[in-house]
Amino acid sequence: MAHPLESLYKPKSIAVVGASANPDKLGYVLIKNVIDYGFKGELYPINPSGGDILGHPSKPSLAEVGKPVDLALISIPGHAVPAVVKDAGECGCRNAVILSSGFGEMGGEGEAAQDAIEVVCKTTGLRILGPNCMGVYNNTDNLNGTYFWELPRIKGNVSFISQSGAFGGVMFNEIRSREMGVSKFFSIGNQVDITHADILEALADDDDTRVVGLFIEGVKDGRKFLEAVSKIAADRPVVAFKGGKSNAGSRAAASHTGSMAGSYDVFKAGLEDAGAIICEESEEFFDSLMALSMQTPPRGKRVAIMTISGGPSVVSGDTCERLGIEVPELPREFQQKILTLTPPFAATSNPVDMTPQMNPANYRACVDLVVGRKNIDGVIAINVGLDRPEFANAFIDATHKYGKPITSFTIDTPELTRLFKEADVPIYPTPERAVHAYHALLKFAERPKTDKPGVKARAKAASETLKSYIAKHEGDIIPEAVAKKALAEYGIPVVDEQIVKIWSAAVRAAQDLGYPLAFKVHSASITHKSDTGGVFLNIENETELQEVWEKLNREFPSDDYLLQRMAPPGLELIIGAKKDPAFGPVVAVGLGGVFVEVFEDIALGVCPISKAQAKRMIGSLQAQKILAGYRGEPGVDPNALVAVIRQVSDFMLANPNVIELDINPMIAHNDQLAAVDALIKVER
Repeated sequence: MAHPLESLYKPKSIAVVGASANPDKLGYVLIKNVIDYGFKGELYPINPSGGDILGHPSKPSLAEVGKPVDLALISIPGHAVPAVVKDAGECGCRNAVILSSGFGEMGGEGEAAQDAIEVVCKTTGLRILGPNCMGVYNNTDNLNGTYFWELPRIKGNVSFISQSGAFGGVMFNEIRSREMGVSKFFSIGNQVDITHADILEALADDDDTRVVGLFIEGVKDGRKFLEAVSKIAADRPVVAFKGGKSNAGSRAAASHTGSMAGSYDVFKAGLEDAGAIICEESEEFFDSLMALSMQTPPRGKRVAIMTISGGPSVVSGDTCERLGIEVPELPREFQQKILTLTPPFAATSNPVDMTPQMNPANYRACVDLVVGRKNIDGVIAINVGLDRPEFANAFIDATHKYGKPITSFTIDTPELTRLFKEADVPIYPTPERAVHAYHALLKFAERPKTDKPGVKARAKAASETLKSYIAKHEGDIIPEAVAKKALAEYGIPVVDEQIVKIWSAAVRAAQDLGYPLAFKVHSASITHKSDTGGVFLNIENETELQEVWEKLNREFPSDDYLLQRMAPPGLELIIGAKKDPAFGPVVAVGLGGVFVEVFEDIALGVCPISKAQAKRMIGSLQAQKILAGYRGEPGVDPNALVAVIRQVSDFMLANPNVIELDINPMIAHNDQLAAVDALIKVER
């Protein structure tokens, strides 16, 4: 069964609203593109002035067409768009693309016009792409519904979804220069209706799309978006590049978690866990798409580097090591076999430098020998200036024979380059880029087998402790003891403690808890107690307790105090959460105490969090060796940490008014965890 949006990019009938016979008008460019790129369906120019436009009689309005059309391409001044959209909805049009600008991106009247368009979508069922976009291109089915007039005609397997029309132009320029093929392109603009997720859902069953490229500025429905990515990434690469990465200065600062888990951090964590490949720069984005559109992923991370050019192969080896790609040394007896085919001064350990003096007749046997080895999963081919077809054919034949991927760096080799291009061997202008492209293949092979769509939030009731406190008190910060009591309702382990108001109560609490003790001021208005002199640790007896009591009374005479049993020495962790505007609750974990500020080594996960996801979070930390126990030091029980991460996820989902949570530190001692301090921020 066809996806409902298929008529957007495979329409049988098109109306071009604003079509013009004047070559200086964008409406002329738009209808000419539809005609020139071979659209075979019914075409209706819409222009109140009437007359023929490029051989097609125009209609004064959509209503005059006399029947619904699959796709209305709207290219008219912004102020006139809402009325036309209303007509399109009333006429039963299935889809509209609004290429006009001047809407939500402008604010004021433009935003009001966009709101009116959204109402039409909700009340008529009309699906709208845009506004403020460059249109839709389906190279597979000969549809150019864009303003771009020089689009790549090579039919390929890469489909693009771009929030930015201008970046679509960058994309098409790259596609042309690389002589790549393209399947489809969607410019989604302001996303008044159709979003990234909607297009991804439509492409999930599209046989002509093997790879999806995403350019993203912002996501409307983060959960729906991640589920759509997960569905495609289960068997096809999704490569994402985000513009507008947030910086630390724009992040919330009420807690460590809030200040460190910025929007881009959450975006990246969510997409990676959904199985997407994240790129940080345009060059990496297009290099990755090129490799993934041409090559299959490797079965492991062991690569052979083969060359006739020594220096670039050394650079490639360095880059592989930095990226975690293994370049295994070949066994001595195997190197002897290579030397029977190469000059005696060849380098044979891996990288394999066959040297320019190599007998061309031996390329095939040598490359076959190395690529065919069981502990080699792929190959990077390097050639500077030795334009021998035997070199190219050797790699083409071997990689096809053994089903192993290849990327290449070649320069000044026109014949070799031609053969590689014909065989879909991606070529890059530097050895580093060839390795990074190979790394994209490896990242797809090693992507998490996502369980996100199947992860259901464990049904939990909202915290009675929080509800009661919020009902009786003002402010958005929950005091420490109240926060920990609320967390304990979800199974999160906390230290033993008591709130005290008078000296006699402190004495009794000390006897109940047992020394050594920690003594703190307890106030919702003091979030960083140690910075204000409101924390005293390792109190060993009643004499020391009285000294601390007197100090706290002098500095904080009107506040309550919190007496805690000192947690045993152990590793300090931070476990926190925040409410992201696009993705909802997100959990963070890392080393706590001073380490969180020095190293900023934090792993994030979008809720609900499964066991597998929690394990991936822990495994992604740079501090994972410390957590596992390093040089005889006790580590952290991984099962206990996984459980706490999931319990924090449960807490955040059950309490939607919580916008930030910070447990710092949580002390890990042997197989026990205990929250020593906690901060909760709520929205009312």
